[in-house]
Amino acid sequence: MSPKGPTSLVPYELPSASTYLPLRDPSKRTAAKNIHTSRLPRAPTPHPKRVQAQS
Repeated sequence: MSPKGPTSLVPYELPSASTYLPLRDPSKRTAAKNIHTSRLPRAPTPHPKRVQAQS
């Protein structure tokens, strides 16, 4: 379980960070928002929270 924790977070943090950089753009933010912005731990806007509610 110990090795599974960090190993599972590694692949999730890599794509998250990569998508977070371009997320600064309003155009990409809307697209990324639907992709997995709600999964981002540091949601800058309340939009991702609303996405989870609809899901």
